[in-house]
Amino acid sequence: MARAGSRVVSHGDLASQFAAVQQAEQALAAKDWNAAGSALERLARLTPNVPEVYANLGTVYYTRGRYAQAAEALERALKLNPEIPNVPLILAICYAQLGREKEAIQVLEPAFRHPPNHEIARTIGLALMSAYTSLDEHLKALEISEELVARYPNDPEMLYRASHLYGDRALQTSTSNSISPGCGARRCRSQ
Repeated sequence: MARAGSRVVSHGDLASQFAAVQQAEQALAAKDWNAAGSALERLARLTPNVPEVYANLGTVYYTRGRYAQAAEALERALKLNPEIPNVPLILAICYAQLGREKEAIQVLEPAFRHPPNHEIARTIGLALMSAYTSLDEHLKALEISEELVARYPNDPEMLYRASHLYGDRALQTSTSNSISPGCGARRCRSQ
């Protein structure tokens, strides 16, 4: 038996941990998110104080679109190790998906200006644009959209989202500036 922190760990526990680590690594390498999630969930139960387990588990949940579970796992990872790399960024993207835009923007805005790598920069920009749109900060969303189109000029999703933002903005502007008959010089909303 070995001692781990204040509890005694049996060789069976170590064997279970080792097996879970191997299964998680293999599943992650194969991008088998269901198997990776199962192995990491088991590993989290076996090693509740290892931040990397929760960081990986949160990333798997994020990849599977399970944003609430991802946020919970990523928050746990940060509680265990506030310096763990990339976790605040993935957590902010989850927050944007969960309607916690203000929390998301605090991390996403500087990350968008100086992205850690080209691959995630696109995801950061889309999450930031979505967060600003949800907060009715359309001019900021348009600014992000323009920068995304400049960075990714041949990306159809960028062009599609930008056209929608401009269309929504044009509709907002025309609706707020339209004058109904009988309103004289006063601005009225047409009905």
